[in-house]
Amino acid sequence: MTVKVREMPPKSGKWYVKIDFHQHRIARLFSSKERAQEVAKKIGDALELYGVEALKMFKKPDPPPPPPPEIVIPTVAEYAAKWELELEKKDLKHSTRISYKSNLKHHIIPALGKVLITKVDYPLLKRFVCAKAEATYSSARFRKPADNSKDEKDTASSKVPGHKKTYSRDSVRIMVMTLRAMLAEATRENLIPNNPVNDLAPFYRRQKRERIVRRSDVYTPEELYAIEDVLSTKRSLFQQNAYEFSLCMSRTGMRMGEARGLKPSDLDFNAHTIEIQRNIPSGHNRLEESTKGKIGHRTVDMGKDLHLAVKAIELQRKVEKLKTGTEDSSAWLFHGAEGGPMDYNKFYDDWMRAQKIAGIRPRTPHSLRHTYASINLANGEDLAYVQKQLGHANPAITLAIYTHFMPRKRRRISNALDRPTGVAKRKNPQVIRK
Repeated sequence: MTVKVREMPPKSGKWYVKIDFHQHRIARLFSSKERAQEVAKKIGDALELYGVEALKMFKKPDPPPPPPPEIVIPTVAEYAAKWELELEKKDLKHSTRISYKSNLKHHIIPALGKVLITKVDYPLLKRFVCAKAEATYSSARFRKPADNSKDEKDTASSKVPGHKKTYSRDSVRIMVMTLRAMLAEATRENLIPNNPVNDLAPFYRRQKRERIVRRSDVYTPEELYAIEDVLSTKRSLFQQNAYEFSLCMSRTGMRMGEARGLKPSDLDFNAHTIEIQRNIPSGHNRLEESTKGKIGHRTVDMGKDLHLAVKAIELQRKVEKLKTGTEDSSAWLFHGAEGGPMDYNKFYDDWMRAQKIAGIRPRTPHSLRHTYASINLANGEDLAYVQKQLGHANPAITLAIYTHFMPRKRRRISNALDRPTGVAKRKNPQVIRK
């Protein structure tokens, strides 16, 4: 064991105490020779008494741990901005992202943006939902901004106030859906203990019976045939293939966005089937490589009328190819202007015009889907088959919407447990004869 005091370098005034003890080598600088000698004597005595443990007195204490980083609690607006950036990295439909961003911008941030995310609780959200259910908005906000034209008529029309409207329950439901998704992420990040959106449904959700399709929303076969006759015989008044497009919805029950996304390769003429695997929503007209429902891709049957109609389209395109020597550049089965998919707004106008010419009470093109389901169920078609054609996640959804169209058997006057006529009653088996 050695404990020495050394001046290093010589005549520098820097005095070190150096220890060499059982392969432990330590050196420490002191401000004076006297202080170094004092510490060296104490360390030497301590090593004789306590051994290696005495070296702890000579070592420099460990620096204190850095203070924990201060946790900054974001406001709803700050967290929403971060959440929007993360949405771009998730596998979400484009329409879902648009819905989330729109609700954040127009409803959630203006009302809750300055609130800390940890202060968002059930009472606060309940007040938000109730306020939205009672609030009104002006329809003028959906108008396109006026251009810089100097026309006095344009300037005057741009100043016309819009109509006051109230938010529907479905609109409020979509606002809450956005809140639920955002706060679920905050819960997973341990910013809040649980999602406060739970239990808000009674304040905005419609009762299930309101989803039932009314009989007035459904065409009779005679009404449907009359409209189709107008579309097929007066083709010059409508878009190309408007008749075939309507058949695609009325004979299969597919949604309009699914019909717009069809390509010729989706058709199997031998099996009389159509593969539905894309969707083009009317809101943003952007192709989505999946259908609207959870069932995903599905195969539907096409009947005789639709089969003949789409077969005629294929033959017509082959004839045009032979005449012009060029193949149809459109990738879509039903294409609109400039080779794009069928235009939603133009077909909507075509459908309304055809109903007016046919003298039929106007209904939206979505009623073609309701007509397919209701008439097939009324004619005794299997519920599970209709559910798969429509693309519902399970038969319960189809049953809840179209249950009143299903045929019912005539009620029996007698109960199923009534005794058959002529069968005598047995004696009471509990009577014990002595």
